[in-house]
Amino acid sequence: MRPYLNAFFLNLLLVVASSAFEKDVRPILERSCIKCHGGEKVKGKVDFSGISTSVQADARFDLWEKVVDVLESGDMPPEDELQLAIADKKTLLDWCQKQLAKPIEPRPGAFQPRRLSAPEYRNTLRSLFGFDLKVSIATAEQTLSGEQSLVLKLLPADPPGSSGFVNDTHGTKLSPVIMDQYLHLSDSALEQLFSTRGRKQLSSLIGIQKSDGWKPSDLTLQEAKTLIGNFIPRALRRPMNAEILAKGLKSLEGKEGGELLKATKFELKAVLMSPAFLYRGLLMEGKPGSQQPVDSYEFAERISYFLWEDRPDDELTELAANGTLLKPNVVAEQVSRMLLSPKSRSLANSFGVQWLGLANIDEMFKNDPGDRGHGLRTQPRDFLHYLFTEDRPVMELIDSNVTFVNQSTSGFYGKDRQRLAKFHKPQGVERQRTMNQRLELRDSEGRGGILTMPGVLTMNRGPILRGLGS
Repeated sequence: MRPYLNAFFLNLLLVVASSAFEKDVRPILERSCIKCHGGEKVKGKVDFSGISTSVQADARFDLWEKVVDVLESGDMPPEDELQLAIADKKTLLDWCQKQLAKPIEPRPGAFQPRRLSAPEYRNTLRSLFGFDLKVSIATAEQTLSGEQSLVLKLLPADPPGSSGFVNDTHGTKLSPVIMDQYLHLSDSALEQLFSTRGRKQLSSLIGIQKSDGWKPSDLTLQEAKTLIGNFIPRALRRPMNAEILAKGLKSLEGKEGGELLKATKFELKAVLMSPAFLYRGLLMEGKPGSQQPVDSYEFAERISYFLWEDRPDDELTELAANGTLLKPNVVAEQVSRMLLSPKSRSLANSFGVQWLGLANIDEMFKNDPGDRGHGLRTQPRDFLHYLFTEDRPVMELIDSNVTFVNQSTSGFYGKDRQRLAKFHKPQGVERQRTMNQRLELRDSEGRGGILTMPGVLTMNRGPILRGLGS
């Protein structure tokens, strides 16, 4: 069929659909529904009064799902109201079913800056400075499962946003408590950067290798300017306006020794406490709440924080700078590259766990530092990581011949467990965790996929919702 005939028939179908709503459906709504669901009354938050054209009807996909439900169940119209004629009910149901079967046109969401979640902040701080801030209190062997990150220890857990994910922080506000924690963490990071432990990372930011005898008070004006000039675009995930950068560097003029060091730390801390660092998307040009294409730097952030839960690395930033990142083939190459990085573990450990509701496993076994709880927790994560990084078909979520087991979970897999590498517990060790091994399932029928994993089956919530007896 010629292209212009395709367009002709498409427009014809749209006209037919439009006339079907305005000629056949709208009159039924006016006769039988708008009395209670429009005009002076709006019951059940259902309002038909503002839907008079097919365009307006197309925008209310969720409403027609509700209409089908109440009509098929007989809940509407109420028993004490005039009932729909059989023909009218059939017309409504037929039209709604066709409406719901239509492909949904993708609509871009409104652009909204949002605050870094606690894991995003932790990872961003770590990749920015080159080291992790850890809890300084020594822990016993029995408590090795406790949180070692100072960031995650101090910052409150982010509540799930409207999407159900903790990185949906559009609606969470900055409280005085969180700001105090950011201040403390910024001071801790800068203190370590200028300490002997941070000498390697500081030298990298300055671009000059410092000797063991070098002291922070030996910092020169040019080194301080270089440090700030390198630090700001890395922290803000995009180039800094030259005028704004010049103003920051001006505060260093005429200072040396301890005064210069103090001024340098102040400028670095100002960046770490700035909304531009704590929020994603705040520096993108445009109006928050509007629909608009994202720029290459914002796009780089979205890819990086989704796959890595971390800031874009140098390669991604360079591609954003020259504009090639927006090309589909370049995006595909970068996603493949990034999935090979150890950082891609975050995709399974964070997104995957939240997506499938696996956090309940962590909660259930939080007081069990042994191998059993560890195996039940990590098996689904390792399996998801395998699916994500090896480009496996989505059907393998529920049917796969590959799984991951350790000594405590291997008993669920019958003869297949015999192919695992032998484990020998060191003499004198009472309790030791064992790592998961990849296991091909040959004899364990029905054990493939995420839904049959012992940790998932153990949960009361998540992918498996257990029935309750009456």
